Amino acid sequence: MTSLPPAVVEWCSGRGAAAVASNGNSLGVLGEPVTFAEHGLQVVETDSQGCCRWVVRVPSEPLGYEQEPLPGIPARPDEPGWADPPVWIADMDDPEAQLALYADSFSAYVLTSEWDAGVWDDASAEFDHLLKPDVLDWLRERFTELPTTYAWADNQGCDATYRFDGPAKILIAVGGGIALYSVVHTDDPQLLAEIRTVLG
Repeated sequence: MTSLPPAVVEWCSGRGAAAVASNGNSLGVLGEPVTFAEHGLQVVETDSQGCCRWVVRVPSEPLGYEQEPLPGIPARPDEPGWADPPVWIADMDDPEAQLALYADSFSAYVLTSEWDAGVWDDASAEFDHLLKPDVLDWLRERFTELPTTYAWADNQGCDATYRFDGPAKILIAVGGGIALYSVVHTDDPQLLAEIRTVLG
């Protein structure tokens, strides 16, 4: 494969170990699996239940720079976006299957992976409930919104996963207008009650 962005190399060389281990997943190994590397995919994380892999797309060495790179993927280190590529959800075993966008950038993937690793500890969690109208707008007015991810939420597909930081840490995975789960981490019982009332 061509040179990988330094952030991807650092992640797969150990930085990502604690984050992916928090949910039982395994860290990607540079250049493996070979079947994925041969298709221009670097695995950065593998689901513990064998459901999917997180990958970045990197053109294979045989493509050369004189040919067209993969659609939307910079082929060379001097091209904008090369250092911070999107992260995709891939089929567990088939590198030719269609990819689904997970994170708009690798830095967003790293931030959310490390942030998610601690949000469940001693948190209030509710599952499969309706979200009240305008709940995301209410949260955006009161908390700092972190990057949104898509397609996969821990052990299931989703439309999007939203994150908010501040006096409370809030994690909401949404699918079809339903909160697949909502997690609130705060030591303030009054704030927790207010957030739970708004979330529904």
